[in-house]
Amino acid sequence: MSPIQKIITFIGTVPKPIIAVIALMMGFAFIVYNDPPKTVCDSQLDLFKQNQKEFLYSRPGLNGTQQGALFGELYNLCKADNSPGGCFEYFVRLKKFNQDLDNIPHQCSETARSESLLRTVMLSSMKLMVQISWGDRGPASVNRRNGWLDASDLSLFCDLRQQADRILGKDTVSEWQTKTLNNLPGVETLDAEQTLQRSLFATPCAAYR
Repeated sequence: MSPIQKIITFIGTVPKPIIAVIALMMGFAFIVYNDPPKTVCDSQLDLFKQNQKEFLYSRPGLNGTQQGALFGELYNLCKADNSPGGCFEYFVRLKKFNQDLDNIPHQCSETARSESLLRTVMLSSMKLMVQISWGDRGPASVNRRNGWLDASDLSLFCDLRQQADRILGKDTVSEWQTKTLNNLPGVETLDAEQTLQRSLFATPCAAYR
């Protein structure tokens, strides 16, 4: 008798009520495996996505259509215009982005990290602010490292950095910072410490919180 025939014969000897229970348990296990119940962290991330739907995901268009998220549009406008007016709405949206991230508890950082778009928004936004303040050749001195960015903008940068450290991890952000600094124009004439001190990364964030 083959192994399969033996299994069939054995099943035939098992009472039907027991088979029914086993079938129900297997069905339940299959459902849980393929569609696990949501955790508190999942719910918090879902709420964040809902609050950031227009900025990060999509927004209603005409005749029931969906338009692209505002993030890319406002990012490109800020980068191209490079002025307080051109970056105003982008920075306003980023402040709301930070506020909504604050509502995700610290213990849910790993869940938030699984949403790759958060990494993109935090790092690309900080990089743009660093590039704006640095300019084409770098500031002539530490006192000029902020460029046209004001105190409110520096506070935004510090908040983004704090969120990135929390969600992505300080080591990850530190490695990214080094790469960002090394790619700034004119750094070949400065040592690492001079580059850091003339960049927005040297902002004394404690003064803006």
